[in-house]
Amino acid sequence: MLDTNSQLSYQRIGTGQPVYFLHGLALDSHSMSAVYERILKSNSYEKYYIDLPGMGSSRSVEGIHSSVDVVNRLADFIKSTSRGRSVVLVGHSYGGYLCNELACQLRCVKGVFATCPVIIADERKRRVASHKNIITGEMNVEKSTSFTDYVSINVLINPETWRQYQHSILPGLRSFNRPFWDEIQQTGRYALPDEAEIPHRLNDRNVQIHTLLGHMDNVVGYEDQVKMLRYVAGSCVDVVEHAGHNLPIDAFGAVESAWHHFKRMAG
Repeated sequence: MLDTNSQLSYQRIGTGQPVYFLHGLALDSHSMSAVYERILKSNSYEKYYIDLPGMGSSRSVEGIHSSVDVVNRLADFIKSTSRGRSVVLVGHSYGGYLCNELACQLRCVKGVFATCPVIIADERKRRVASHKNIITGEMNVEKSTSFTDYVSINVLINPETWRQYQHSILPGLRSFNRPFWDEIQQTGRYALPDEAEIPHRLNDRNVQIHTLLGHMDNVVGYEDQVKMLRYVAGSCVDVVEHAGHNLPIDAFGAVESAWHHFKRMAG
């Protein structure tokens, strides 16, 4: 459905505590629901799977000129739909970046669960990890651009992770408004102006935070996140050994286990 005020497309499932899911750049909400509908099986959650502007079914980018605009749009949506209740934010990559900023701004946020979050928006300033493929199953796949992309970002290469990649990643890539987001990145408006202060502001908020990182993540790495988040009050940081930037596909079991730990801590 479409929220006419924010022009954000979203899917709402269940009733209970609101949980908002923010996907990575160039993806869509399906990349999150494909993972978390397998984990959040309880009926006690009101789950909002959101398509970020210029991605998925959120086609309108009017009024969006920077990541600040995206945060403001999301903040208004969360305040409107949460109706004063405490909420949890779940993000991947760029979505994790937005979650941490929203947790600084919104008093209703009681927890952030993130996989491979962006911490430094400028790719040139990130310390990324070395990528490696671990082939765990026989692959009889005709070579294609999609398969090449899969091999370049996933660590565990087998028929099941390839199936999941096609199911949860490719739809978002196909609908992504790349020219729009390329312009935002090239003009320096992808980075939040207070990026370096986010860990300090999170520390002041004392929000429960659980972050999972891939030891072989060649997109955002893991060292910067460990350095910046390890000493934030209420923060738990895990580095998953055989996983890259598509950590939820490489290591679904680690995500599931971490989520249950996070919920016990966040209440």
